[in-house]
Amino acid sequence: MNIKTIAVKAGLGNVYIVKTDNGAFLVDTGNKSFYKKILKALKANNITPETLKFIFITHAHYDHAGSAAALAKETGAPVIIHQDEAEFLEKGFQPLPKGTSSFFKVMISAGKLMGKTFSGFPKVTPSITFDDEFYTENLFGINCKIIHTPGHTLGSSTLIIDNIAFVGDTVFNIWNNRMYPIFADDEILLKKSWKKLLSENVQFIYPAHGKRLDHRTLYKEAIKMNIV
Repeated sequence: MNIKTIAVKAGLGNVYIVKTDNGAFLVDTGNKSFYKKILKALKANNITPETLKFIFITHAHYDHAGSAAALAKETGAPVIIHQDEAEFLEKGFQPLPKGTSSFFKVMISAGKLMGKTFSGFPKVTPSITFDDEFYTENLFGINCKIIHTPGHTLGSSTLIIDNIAFVGDTVFNIWNNRMYPIFADDEILLKKSWKKLLSENVQFIYPAHGKRLDHRTLYKEAIKMNIV
């Protein structure tokens, strides 16, 4: 299967347009008010909005689900998210997780003081929710597997297509090649999710924040972090 991945900077992180022989889909939707930029990117890649197969949301933080409502309305594409994230998508707000270091604990405390003003977004009802795994082929004709990878949030999930994984905030790739997330609701679950991800047959990892990683690089980081 031919797969083309197009990264669109939509606020704080990346939205991924994934184009295949059998149609295209979105991974995440960025901050609110970026839907026009994403629609423009779809059209620039010869994808008409109404043919978009689905929108997968890795988790319901404002920088991932912010434009979900607008894009669902503009494209008609169903929205897929883990069942533990659905209520936050419907409310248009998910509390920010704890920092994973002293510095980020202070940073997140400042953000929490602003509450919905800082991290609210237009609410949307998901079309499809799932528990542990979800396969898209029967419904959409594209062979993807979505797996539950909790830790950053309790419902964080990863989409795998061929040898590529779109991981949301389960893995970062930011300042000085930092891969371990700077925020997490449950670090024990997060480390288990790293092990789960590394056990999958994937070669390339696309985080929401930062550039693509390969399996070997993530594995070396997991060793350094005493995760494997």
